[in-house]
Amino acid sequence: EIGATIIREAAVSTANETGDSTTTSTILAEEMITRVSRSSFTNVREVMRGIRDAENEITAELDKRSIPLSDDDITRVASLSANGDEKVGEIIGSIYRELGRKCIITLGESANYNTSFKPTKGMQFENGSLMSQVMTSNAKEECVLDAPYVFITDQKIKTLNPLINVLNAIARDHGSLLLIAEDFDDTVLQNLTLNHLKGVFKCCAVKAPSYGDYRKQLIKDIAVLTNGTAITYESGLQLKDVTISMLGSCKSAIISKNTTTIINDESEALLNHVAELSEKLTVLKADVEKVGSFEEKFLEERVARLVGGCAEILVGGATEQERKELHDRIEDAVCATKAAVEEGVLRGGGLTFYDIFSKKTIEGEDDYALGMAIVYSSIAIPQWYLINNAGKDPEEVRKELTAEKGFDGRTGEIVDMLEKGIIDPTKSMKMALKNACSVVITYLNTDTLIIPEF
Repeated sequence: EIGATIIREAAVSTANETGDSTTTSTILAEEMITRVSRSSFTNVREVMRGIRDAENEITAELDKRSIPLSDDDITRVASLSANGDEKVGEIIGSIYRELGRKCIITLGESANYNTSFKPTKGMQFENGSLMSQVMTSNAKEECVLDAPYVFITDQKIKTLNPLINVLNAIARDHGSLLLIAEDFDDTVLQNLTLNHLKGVFKCCAVKAPSYGDYRKQLIKDIAVLTNGTAITYESGLQLKDVTISMLGSCKSAIISKNTTTIINDESEALLNHVAELSEKLTVLKADVEKVGSFEEKFLEERVARLVGGCAEILVGGATEQERKELHDRIEDAVCATKAAVEEGVLRGGGLTFYDIFSKKTIEGEDDYALGMAIVYSSIAIPQWYLINNAGKDPEEVRKELTAEKGFDGRTGEIVDMLEKGIIDPTKSMKMALKNACSVVITYLNTDTLIIPEF
């Protein structure tokens, strides 16, 4: 039971990061633990060093072999990650074609049986929830707030006393609240969590993005997007001055462990703000000394965040169960496609891992070499299972493989993996390897497992 739990952790972590390669992660973790259990060694630290070095080598090789995605590849990755659902693949592919590769995709419910998408506006930044107990979706570890108020400040919130009137007003409205601040005292986070769990009002707290002057500028962007007032030191406002009319609002906020996504409708203020930023960017690009500077890149990023496309996929279904199953598949496909867009793709079907293994020679017989061998031998196993499950002899099939041509489990043929669209997101494969190695390191580090009584 304990072994299954830690292997499951590897798969869940991979799914949360990329939405794909959970089976690969599970197979790698199980194989590595099996090989460690059957091996004899004297220095566990050297074995772990070998495992970590092998992981780093393979990760670097995956990056080297990664191939940028074409538009057709985006549709293929999405279809495969949605369990072969070509309609889902086409919807996600259409979103990326229309809105660009930096688009943000969220999910909602359709008013009918059909699944479709509609463009929206929004932005995303890289700070996540500080309140782990308010996650509304435990499986995906994210908090979703519908039509929340948005409180924005570059100050630290040390106590909730200055905000008590605002919080009471939100509670009376049965509303929800997203708080964005420079930082929060632990007592503030505890009180907010308690109010959330007791049903007084839903809330989530996140740190404001970036640092220094750049933070001030991003806070201004968030305030414009949400039609709110930023409580900043420069404005002269203090927390005790805040009224509910000063809070921003948005259609929805999705807060994970690492990111915050704010979705809202387009407004005249937002269009004017973007036009102002674009004008500044044009002036900056005309300054020869500042071309390519961090200031220029940061301004480009700000404009991209605000004008970058957002889309909401409206999931339909004849029954609630059908809708839920489709929702989960689309969610995984969106995550996997995002991972593929970010870091490219690899030849799939286990071919890339197997090719890396087949070209590696490990010298020595010490504990360090054992750790390296455990990882390199294990990455050949996912493909072995795929071939075996298709009713073929893995050893015979592998005689026909090349770096480009692998085994198509659907047809049983040796094909060019890229031409057939049999690909894996590079990020997913890296995460599967990383999490599997993390599990086996945990296994090696654990001399005693504590099993709770039931």
